Amino acid sequence: MEDAKRRAAAEDLRRFHEKMMEFVKAWNDFTNEYVQRGTFNAKKAKLVAVAWQKLEREQSWPLPK
Repeated sequence: MEDAKRRAAAEDLRRFHEKMMEFVKAWNDFTNEYVQRGTFNAKKAKLVAVAWQKLEREQSWPLPK
């Protein structure tokens, strides 16, 4: 039973990490274009918003101990 809990916790952490990395990539793409070109790319901003929404819906947010 303990192994199953550990595996489930590891899977939750992996999913959270995946969603966080998706958000970070979208944010970096958006901000790099803004800094380099000085333009606001609405499509990239939308990708940032979508990635954040996916991260918010993730049920495996690490909680402080």
